[in-house]
Amino acid sequence: MRPVSRGRTGDTRAYNPATAAIQISCPFCGGTLSQKPSRFGRFFGCSGFPQCEATVGCHPDGEPLGTPANAPLKAARQRVHDVFDELWEGKGPRVRRKAYDALAHTLRLDTDDCHIAMFDLALCERAIAAIERGDVVLEDTVAEIRAKAGRR
Repeated sequence: MRPVSRGRTGDTRAYNPATAAIQISCPFCGGTLSQKPSRFGRFFGCSGFPQCEATVGCHPDGEPLGTPANAPLKAARQRVHDVFDELWEGKGPRVRRKAYDALAHTLRLDTDDCHIAMFDLALCERAIAAIERGDVVLEDTVAEIRAKAGRR
């Protein structure tokens, strides 16, 4: 089975028909997730459906957006987004990036691995707890501190 790629927001890659052959092992039932069309776009759905409802979305080019999720994991990821997005929404993409960097630092993750679509249930719970405790702090970067002070 092919490993899952990391997701990126705003991805503009063109669809690659070769990605239709990607198959992902289902961590919930042992089945196989393969690409399927829907009215909302392509996604990976489990061969164990309807008993297993694990899915993962697709980038525009057909690569997986994250890791497969069942209903409880989807709900946990949504809850992370609900509390996390309050930190940065409406403040621009630079603040969003800083928020993800701060979350990665707090959770002791590499910034490249800090994508909510890749979180498991335990990491979702850790993220929610950290955000609600106020542990995820958006600090100014060195460049921003210098700019505010009128220095370069």
